[in-house]
Amino acid sequence: MTFLIKPTLLLLASSLFCGNALAADDNTAADKKLPEAARFFLADDSKLGIDPGKGTKVRAQVAKSAARIKIVPGLTDPQCVSLMTDRDVYLLHRDWKIWAETRPEDAQARRTFDANATFKVNHLPNGEIRLESKNRPGEFLVVETDNNLSLSKPAEGLRLNFRVEGKPAK
Repeated sequence: MTFLIKPTLLLLASSLFCGNALAADDNTAADKKLPEAARFFLADDSKLGIDPGKGTKVRAQVAKSAARIKIVPGLTDPQCVSLMTDRDVYLLHRDWKIWAETRPEDAQARRTFDANATFKVNHLPNGEIRLESKNRPGEFLVVETDNNLSLSKPAEGLRLNFRVEGKPAK
């Protein structure tokens, strides 16, 4: 089953450590935890976030409705994260777009899927975060000028910073 994603409020639950640096001048946040119940807003518009949508293929777009998404240990690296909407339905990148899909049964397909569904959480000094692809370093989950979610290197017109609000993890 495949769903394409629509950005709205990204409601996440987690107590994972995510200590990945964005750049050499950023002191990594190895001690920072994501809140157990958090809302991820676009940093430049506190009303917009990510919504996986419903259906078999759902492209990510900016919208105003909330979506509940769990943060689980990264499928290929437990120091990273994977974003799960339902039982075995994960957000992942494919062809530079962000999708929601069911994890495949086939072992070879699962390896590729798992790699594409694993993201580093980069903490910025101002408290915002960026989600960087684990298997495509330097490429981030971004909101394009047409409000679709994709995977891209940072560029003018793309929004890639998210602001997290929630109670600190215990």
